[in-house]
Amino acid sequence: MSAPDGPELLLAVARFLDEDARPALIDPALADPALAFRARVGAALLRALAAEAGAAEALEAADLTRLRGVLAALDGRDDDLDGATPSESERRAALRTVERALCDRVRAGLAPADLTRVRAAVAEGLRARLAATAPGFDLSPEVE
Repeated sequence: MSAPDGPELLLAVARFLDEDARPALIDPALADPALAFRARVGAALLRALAAEAGAAEALEAADLTRLRGVLAALDGRDDDLDGATPSESERRAALRTVERALCDRVRAGLAPADLTRVRAAVAEGLRARLAATAPGFDLSPEVE
């Protein structure tokens, strides 16, 4: 049997807080509502971390593709991806580089249509991350 991975461990701690610790904390004989609330918040955070860790590779890859496309469009060129699958560290480094380049372009000033394109790409990434980490979160346009 293999050892549990990070997301499995996070979920196990969240289950412990929700199913074992919190009920004991709200027992009338031991009542500490503030501690029970903190246990519930902690469990929710652990579940979100586990979900994000499980989806991190796909989310980062999608962010990198989307933001490279936006940067290429701002430069008036085709996205020149070579099709190779980068390692995790290469993907993260490339993503940080593209994010910095886009931030620099935004700070320097963009035409309104270009700024709208950047905002839409960033919003799409945030929606994807929220969908992975907080599936019950209302992503309807009326919330924006």
